[in-house]
Amino acid sequence: MSTMSEFDQRAVVALLEQEIDAQRAAVDAIQYHGLDSLLDGTPQTLSTIAALSGLLLNVIEGGVQALIEVGRIEVDGDRVIGIGGLTMTPTEHSLTLPNAEMHTWCTLDAVGIPAALGLAATVQTRCPHCSARITVDVAEGGATSAGAVALFCPTAPCGNVRADFCSATNLFCSQTHLTLWRDNNPTMIGHDLDLDATVGLGHAMWGQYKHPPNGSE
Repeated sequence: MSTMSEFDQRAVVALLEQEIDAQRAAVDAIQYHGLDSLLDGTPQTLSTIAALSGLLLNVIEGGVQALIEVGRIEVDGDRVIGIGGLTMTPTEHSLTLPNAEMHTWCTLDAVGIPAALGLAATVQTRCPHCSARITVDVAEGGATSAGAVALFCPTAPCGNVRADFCSATNLFCSQTHLTLWRDNNPTMIGHDLDLDATVGLGHAMWGQYKHPPNGSE
């Protein structure tokens, strides 16, 4: 099984950040304020994000469009209902947070977001191979599970985060079942991560959201 020392976590972060540099200020504001609000179970409006960030509403709207094009946001009218992997839309990955019951686009999101932000949380998902229920408890920046769970982390080129990356980023009840899944999906390119390595990648991906971007309140 691969560990964080055996592959470059920065490459995974860069893989998901491509194609949005032109809208960086707006994207950073949307991701921070949208995620911060969803942690309490509340969708943030684009006008409020504009006010909090000090950016014009049309700039924020441009950032939303850039995020839509790469599959990194869900909007309902002017409300952000999914961002950075956290969503109000029901999925097979549930996340119990201190102030909300939420869902995530994949299990890396479910484990990584609360770990990176230092939140206590409980993750519920199912093994893609055998459908066994998996529970992961997150606390104080780390995570524990009853079994030796393993995550498949794709590393192939990614044009749409939700469609290309999140759809394949799953937690398995054991390395054995992840290996069997790999045997049945030989074209999938990626690394197998244990729970500690999954947490480490989560910190690399979401640690920046502990603090607001420059210029935001």
